[in-house]
Amino acid sequence: MLLDTIFLLIEKYNPGEDRESCIKGLTDQGLKVFVSREDLAGKDVRNTFVFTDSRETADEVKKEGFGFASYYSENSREEMFSDCLYNVDCIGMLSAMQINRMLLRFLGIPWVILETDRCLVREIKEDDVETLYRIFDRKQSDASLPASKDEADDGLYDDPLREEAYTRDYIKYQYRFFEYGIWIVVDKGTKRIIGRAGLSNREGFDDIELGYAIAPPYRRQGYAKEVCEGIIRYAADYMKLERLNAFAGTDNAASIGLLEKLGFEYVKDIVTENKRTLRMYFKSLNDHREDLQADPG
Repeated sequence: MLLDTIFLLIEKYNPGEDRESCIKGLTDQGLKVFVSREDLAGKDVRNTFVFTDSRETADEVKKEGFGFASYYSENSREEMFSDCLYNVDCIGMLSAMQINRMLLRFLGIPWVILETDRCLVREIKEDDVETLYRIFDRKQSDASLPASKDEADDGLYDDPLREEAYTRDYIKYQYRFFEYGIWIVVDKGTKRIIGRAGLSNREGFDDIELGYAIAPPYRRQGYAKEVCEGIIRYAADYMKLERLNAFAGTDNAASIGLLEKLGFEYVKDIVTENKRTLRMYFKSLNDHREDLQADPG
């Protein structure tokens, strides 16, 4: 975890919390906490995060390169904080992991979502795109990502330049506003990218969808099941979702078998706008509430 130091440059706290309780909650999580603007001098922007309800202070720390969030209180209601990545109204409810993720987002560092025994699941980077095209073989389709881009099961556009532009926007908007999406799967032993997996929204459906695509050299080794199980726990414990959808081509026996092993139940067949028939599955997450073992990044 990069985060080491918190600055609470707040003039007026909201009812239900005060400076002392916030300091205690943060220090109990192993963080150093300061409340004086003068102490910010010389601090490292890579491990320091600021909360403030002052527009003037926000402008100063932004100019100095520090990550910050606005504290929405009675004191700041008339202020404009449209440039803030995050706005909060209760610091006492935040964990060190959540604030660390705020810092990572400000620094442009991909979040590590979770780890399994063999894999690390993290957000995509722009330079991952070249690797994805190299490891996937379009002739093999034992995958189940939302097929909204050229109807390819690996979720990649046919045109790599188009995929690169899409990835830049995906990082900027999907991860930033939703904080979930399709992520990169890395083999912890070799440090190599072996596929993608994650959560997404399919137009016309309310529930979030689980999807995955493991590259051909790594199939039939249990990676998809291992990673999907981790994502299901993440969806249940961290995101507090009640259920997930999943889809697979009617001829994709491997994906259908995996979804059944993961406890998904068949709902119905659907036909996409491109006239492709998919089998729809759902899974209740009420039985998956566990202590999440996620790497905070």
